[in-house]
Amino acid sequence: MPSTEINKQPKRGHKFLKIMGVLILLGLLIIFYARSVPAKCTDLKCFLNKANQCAPATYEETTDIGTIDYSVKAGVDNGCTLTKQVVTLDNKENALVKKLLEGKQLECIYLKNQFNGQWMTSMIEGLDNCFGDLKDAVGGLLLLVDVK
Repeated sequence: MPSTEINKQPKRGHKFLKIMGVLILLGLLIIFYARSVPAKCTDLKCFLNKANQCAPATYEETTDIGTIDYSVKAGVDNGCTLTKQVVTLDNKENALVKKLLEGKQLECIYLKNQFNGQWMTSMIEGLDNCFGDLKDAVGGLLLLVDVK
């Protein structure tokens, strides 16, 4: 009578496929992680390049006025978001201005390859596609200046 015992040993090819599947999955996870971690730019040129490409990036700019943090993240359909936050203003700045702007941020929406460089050099220019408490605070300051 022939043996009807089923061979319970895994086939060599199945083990190889499982290992390859795990390696491919790990590779994809590493690629996804690397693309989602923002580049930390140390100069404006790096940040502008990343921002225009809609590549995740951060940049901290410290001048005699104060410190501003910038970050870019990709959205959907070639959409990108710039976040600009006033971290601190120099103590030489007006106390009311410091109170109104410090800690505030705004977000600006733009399309890939259409980054508006004015966002890096101005607090009031190019804010049509921006929103947030920093934009509101700057608008309030402009009203105060216009009233005087």
